Amino acid sequence: VTGVQTCALPISFLESDEVRFFHEHVFVRDKGAQEGAPWHQDYSYYCVDGNQGLSLWVPLDPIFGNARLEFLLGSHRWGKLFKPQKFNRVDTYQVPEGTYEELPCPSKNPDAYKIISWDLNLGDALLFDFKTVHGNGLLTRGTCQTRRRVFVARLLGEDMRYSARPGEKSPPFEGLGLKPGDPLNHSLFPVIHSAQPSL
Repeated sequence: VTGVQTCALPISFLESDEVRFFHEHVFVRDKGAQEGAPWHQDYSYYCVDGNQGLSLWVPLDPIFGNARLEFLLGSHRWGKLFKPQKFNRVDTYQVPEGTYEELPCPSKNPDAYKIISWDLNLGDALLFDFKTVHGNGLLTRGTCQTRRRVFVARLLGEDMRYSARPGEKSPPFEGLGLKPGDPLNHSLFPVIHSAQPSL
């Protein structure tokens, strides 16, 4: 319902008979850091379209206080595609004008949004929809109290297709040989779960 779950079953969360591995990130935020991730939506960075995109966020250090990730509750259901922003909080990706909407700024109107976040221990994980707006921006502003290392895997359900959206993507994944609307049948995106028996 919220677009964010603390759960150990990403395959069940996707409700897909087939799950592909899309790509991964490792994020490191050192103790004493002043800025974290800006508000953003994973979906708009990627060369995919569909409704079964999932980020699996796994902490490699305990997460508390200013190290927590924040989410705008219900934002995955807004039906909006927000302009991707680079993590220096200044630049945006090169995309045609009018392709994306401007990101909301909860710090300017905090009463308009419900922001949720959690302390996490080793062994915990967050699962959230690609379309959920999240970052470190309102509850967790200030100096980071501890080093925060996180592994993030991006997973795709069977309804995800190669995107026709114009403009810069991250990761770029150029030269895939896929046409807009094609399934992500490519060696870079291996199937990690299938309900169909293998031959």
